[in-house]
Formats: sequence, structure tokens, C-alpha cells
Amino acid sequence: MSTETSPRKQLILEVAERHFAEHGFAGGSLSAIARECELGNPGLLHHFPSKERLYRAVLELQARELTARMQALLSGTDSPAERLQGFVALQLDWMRSRPTGARLIARELLDNGERIAAAQARPLEAFLNAGLALITEAQQAGLVRGDVNVLSLLTMVLGSLSYAQMARPTLHKAFGTAALNQEAPWMQAVATDMLRLLAPEPASSA
Repeated sequence: MSTETSPRKQLILEVAERHFAEHGFAGGSLSAIARECELGNPGLLHHFPSKERLYRAVLELQARELTARMQALLSGTDSPAERLQGFVALQLDWMRSRPTGARLIARELLDNGERIAAAQARPLEAFLNAGLALITEAQQAGLVRGDVNVLSLLTMVLGSLSYAQMARPTLHKAFGTAALNQEAPWMQAVATDMLRLLAPEPASSA
């Protein structure tokens, strides 16, 4: 049996990704998604029997892409320093190449408080666990502060980059500094500063 996604189903997933990224799960409308796909609601429900199933399929697609990128990173080097830098670079590349997917995941992590307790599947969990293990490895290697909980460190990495991207237009309007003119240099600067702030204090020579 073929596991390939049909062109119609792929279109639904692409449109749904944009709608859920913009409006979240609660605000996403099956009718609006079906209309943009030139389907009626019954046509959409033929492929995805409920809004929950469609949303989960969209998240599973994101999770597969992120997991594949993480596996490539982990298989490419055994150096904790390179893996930590690669994890940050992975986030930056994901935001650049998959901006809608990155926005969707940010919304999911922020908006899913009521749903997560009852969720039968948590597609992003494997990726988050891999990120946690990688940062734990970096902490044990002395690359990041040992006096900070590793979950806090993971939250800082993911949260600071997401916030820096989403807030840049507002910050640019408010402050107008050259550093905020373009997204890519701004994000790279934030990533570099974040790693510097997370690094342990140098040992005193006194």
C-alpha cells in the first residue's frame, strides 16, 4: 500500500498549515480551508474526518521534517560544541526556510495548554526530547551554564529565537536601529548573543 500523499491531500495540508499558523487551532476554520482548496466541507472531511485530525496531520508533517533535520545534525558530528551550534543553526534555518511552519509550532507551544493534557498524540515530543538531550550533553561538556535547569536552557533557546523573529518588526518600528533592518542578520546576532549569555562564566585567575 502506498504511503505517498496525494496532490489534493498535500494541498489541504499546505493550506491548513497557513490557516493554523495565522489563527491557531481554535481560530482555524475548516470551511475557510476547504474554500481555499476549492472543496466543500464534505470533500475536505473525506481526507481528514475532523479538525483535530487535520491539525494533527499538519503537526506530524512539521515533526517529521524537524526530526529528519535533527537526525542529520546528530549523525554529522560527535562534538558537543558543534552539535549545540548546529541545533541553534537548525532553528535559524527552519525559521528562514519554513516560516509558516515555524510560526505554527510557536503557536502550538503557546496555545495548547488546554488540549495537551488530553492529547492522544504529541507529534513534537520526539524533537523536543532530542533537543533536551543535546543541551544536556552540552551542559555536561561545560559549554552552557551548569547552574541552570536544562529545561530552562531549552526554553531559552527555543523561546528567545522565536520571540526575536516575531518581535523584530515591532522593535524596528520602535527603535529603528540598523541591527533590526533585516531578519537574517538580526536572528544570527540574537543566536550568537544567546549562546554567549548561556556560556559559563570564565574561571577567575585570582
